[in-house]
Amino acid sequence: MQYFFFRKNHEDYFETLREKTKMYGHVYGTYQGLKPVLRISSREHIKEALSQKFYLAFEKTMAVKTGSELWDNDIYNADYKTWRKYRPLSSHVLTGLKLRAMKSKLERVANRLAAKLQRLAQNNAQMPTKTYAQGAVMDAVAAVSFSLEVDALEDPHNPFVKHSTGLFDGCLGLTVLTAFPHMLENLPFVQFPSVSTERFFMDFALDLLRKRRKESRKRDDPDALDAWLEVQTTNPDLTDAMMISQMFVFLTAGYETSAYVLMYVLYLLATHPKTQENIFRDIEDNISDGDSITFEQYHKMKLLEAAIYETLRLYPTDHAIDRVTVSSCTIAGVPLDPHVGIQVPLSSVHMDPERFPEPTKFRPERFLDGGGNVDDMVAFGDGPRKCVGQRLAIFQMLVLLVAFLRVVRLEPADDDEFFDPSLEYQSEIERVPGQIFMPFPKRELKIKLAPRKSVRTE
Repeated sequence: MQYFFFRKNHEDYFETLREKTKMYGHVYGTYQGLKPVLRISSREHIKEALSQKFYLAFEKTMAVKTGSELWDNDIYNADYKTWRKYRPLSSHVLTGLKLRAMKSKLERVANRLAAKLQRLAQNNAQMPTKTYAQGAVMDAVAAVSFSLEVDALEDPHNPFVKHSTGLFDGCLGLTVLTAFPHMLENLPFVQFPSVSTERFFMDFALDLLRKRRKESRKRDDPDALDAWLEVQTTNPDLTDAMMISQMFVFLTAGYETSAYVLMYVLYLLATHPKTQENIFRDIEDNISDGDSITFEQYHKMKLLEAAIYETLRLYPTDHAIDRVTVSSCTIAGVPLDPHVGIQVPLSSVHMDPERFPEPTKFRPERFLDGGGNVDDMVAFGDGPRKCVGQRLAIFQMLVLLVAFLRVVRLEPADDDEFFDPSLEYQSEIERVPGQIFMPFPKRELKIKLAPRKSVRTE
């Protein structure tokens, strides 16, 4: 087994994992600190660990107590018995029926932001993708979670926006949680989330719960909180503390990761004009009634959905899916003791040329008509513990991107240092080294906006 502890600051950790798979194969052992870890990347062994034997390797590396009510009570940190209680909170919120009810909220947010982009496009202005992606997703998540009308781009100092967007910025508690997770609870002056953020969300959630319980009739366009309250009426084991933790996770996890992916989607479409135009025409072809778009029509826009999955393949939000064994078991033919880590390095899977030919190229078509294997795209995880927010994340990005692409054309910025117009399907962007979670580009991804004409006049 190779000993791996300190990663070099100049390394791209995702590339490092790819190289290790090339050296040692799809099954090899290593260490994370002093903890033994088995890394697997073949389809067969991923299914075995995450689906067939998920109950034997159920826990997660950062599933530790931190002393924070918000973190300690969430589904991420739950043991198997508690997790089974939590599942209705997540699954009930994300049914097709609930997503349909959220459509109008998402469209209001998307149309308001599209109008901002239209104004920028009148002057062919540049748009910093990170800033606008974060603003768009913050507004969307606040709307579908709690029916809040916020405008993160215009009012970044709104307390809700400030605490939500600043959760992961410069937080010592998160650094300790990532590097030495089991130490955090024993450090009284270090906490994740921060004391001020926890206090804000606890007060916000308790006040919101009180107000909702006083409402005499159901909302015409219910949000996630309405769905959670509905579950609680038939499941008394779901306490308010558990529900508040899920409100917090739903917001923070949904915001950071979706904004990260949306940033890259916008940039990749700007630098791949043929793909963008094909997507635009596919959007227009699937809309039959002016500006009104049905839930079913969004899901017929297969090329746009494929572009989102292709972006996730190239730029997953995390370096690996991780699990920890809870009892003695055998995975990938390797006998494992309890408390051994299991990792699926995403770059080793997503950039495998046998599964994804020409893996460095941005080619959404690989996910259409059986041309690519969606089962090998494991950015959301796999098995019973995969990301429960996948359907909402994809639908949310579909609604936002459709609104944007119908009114503006995305183009490379004039001073873009990453873009080379002579290279077709390019996708490689130099990222901040040493990051294992959401590695952002070394430089701001900027794009230029141009007014979009109707497909019938282009």
